[in-house]
Amino acid sequence: MDSGSNGPRIPTGRRSLLQRGLALLGGATAIGTGAWAARDVSASTPRRGPTLTVYGRKRPIAGTNETQIMAFGELLDAPDGRAIGEFHTNRLCMATKQGVQAAAGSNLEFHVLQLHDGTLFGLRGGTPTGSPMPSAVIGGTARYAGASGTLVERPVTGGTRGHDLVEFVIALAS
Repeated sequence: MDSGSNGPRIPTGRRSLLQRGLALLGGATAIGTGAWAARDVSASTPRRGPTLTVYGRKRPIAGTNETQIMAFGELLDAPDGRAIGEFHTNRLCMATKQGVQAAAGSNLEFHVLQLHDGTLFGLRGGTPTGSPMPSAVIGGTARYAGASGTLVERPVTGGTRGHDLVEFVIALAS
């Protein structure tokens, strides 16, 4: 540092330019050889684990308000099978002057599937497309503690004794 200056002296000679050039060349070489890409890319890709399919028999809904749509019912092991738990679905909708916007991109839908061996939690946002949309499995309890994966709810047609029946397909990441 020069005692008569106001700050550190910045070198501008050939040696300084050569050092900067070598640093740039070293960085480009590291990128080219993959040294910076050494992380395990497959770790960010979900691994497929067990798949669970259960059915839900929806009960009549009482007490929905203008911005919240709720559904609940029994979880079954087959379309006309035995009860193995229950589910609860809550959709939070955007309210506007034209009424509730059930297809708004800002909506959120929460799923709670309470099974005998633990509970799974799912979350979905966005605009319904008319076809089944996956929800993210964001956790669970007991057997499903730390669970992640996807959950798809889709309607089941015919042969269900007149009930409003849905199928839940849960694909857990391993």
